[in-house]
Amino acid sequence: MERIRLNLDLSRHCLETEIKSKYNKKISNCLKSENIGKSMEKEIEALKTALEIFDFSYFRTHYPCLAGGKTDKVCLADDECGMPLIEINGKQVPSALRKK
Repeated sequence: MERIRLNLDLSRHCLETEIKSKYNKKISNCLKSENIGKSMEKEIEALKTALEIFDFSYFRTHYPCLAGGKTDKVCLADDECGMPLIEINGKQVPSALRKK
């Protein structure tokens, strides 16, 4: 199974805003395109899932670079089960999921 890895630019805004922005741009591109690939579908699904399940407040509080204004290398990837995860400078951070 092909894994995803999306670089996130948090130099001007927080993790949540960046993921929302990427999600909206990808949806917009899909609506303009006649044919979207499997990788684009996986990226959109990962972004959507991250928006639904991540506890962004926890991430911003416990990982200051995820609050924005930093230049750390941050990416959204997926695990072997296809669940989204965050990496900071190449290291996976424990998932912070919203309480139900």
